[in-house]
Amino acid sequence: MGSDLSQETTGEGEGVLVVAYSNSSVVSPSSRYMAMVIEEVKKRPEWDPIVSAMSKLKSKKSQSDLRRIARDMDRELVAIELMYAFPGRCQICPA
Repeated sequence: MGSDLSQETTGEGEGVLVVAYSNSSVVSPSSRYMAMVIEEVKKRPEWDPIVSAMSKLKSKKSQSDLRRIARDMDRELVAIELMYAFPGRCQICPA
């Protein structure tokens, strides 16, 4: 009654966790219902654009761009915090 976990890759490059049960009676009704819901969701017209957008976000270039944006946002937030902590015009900052 054990289960084996393995990871497979689909054609879109996304990883899928596969659970193989040695006894099919182990699968709970909630798991069967969730599998049915997932299959229904995959049939909707919104599914393909979502999968496409996810694969674009998971690309290395997109990830590095998102990290760069996050660093820039952190720097700007620090500057805003300092402006509130020390109000007035900084004498060493350019006008």
